[in-house]
Amino acid sequence: MGCEPNFYLWNLKVTRGKRKIGILSNPWEAGVTSKYMWHFIGEQIPSGKLSVIAVKKDTNEISKALVIPDTEQQEWVLSRTNVGSAVNNHTDVPSGMKLPTSGMWALNAYINEELYGQIIVDVKGEAAKSEIGDKEFPDQPLTPTFKFYN
Repeated sequence: MGCEPNFYLWNLKVTRGKRKIGILSNPWEAGVTSKYMWHFIGEQIPSGKLSVIAVKKDTNEISKALVIPDTEQQEWVLSRTNVGSAVNNHTDVPSGMKLPTSGMWALNAYINEELYGQIIVDVKGEAAKSEIGDKEFPDQPLTPTFKFYN
């Protein structure tokens, strides 16, 4: 099972996860906060609070990924913005995010505490470029509590 192909929107790369989510992003650097745009795609996208649980490959380290705007404080749930109603089977949500260490990370995106999708990112050390979404994890999730949803 491969990931959906990445595509470009306004000359920026959109990383796709298993058909339902994408991230418009800059390269990922360990410990560096950047702005990202989550894209939710589908016929029945729920509205509500976005939560992200990041899980590192091989170590199963769990980390917060979302960053509260204008701070470096991380949170599990995006407190200031909700996933809104879809228009033409699409909606998007901006967020700041950072991950603590380099390596492959699964970003598990929840809407109202229900897993909506997962995206894999390759985080590089500081000052190094990263590849996003071009990697593939096995069909098994990183921890037994996470599943791939189509």
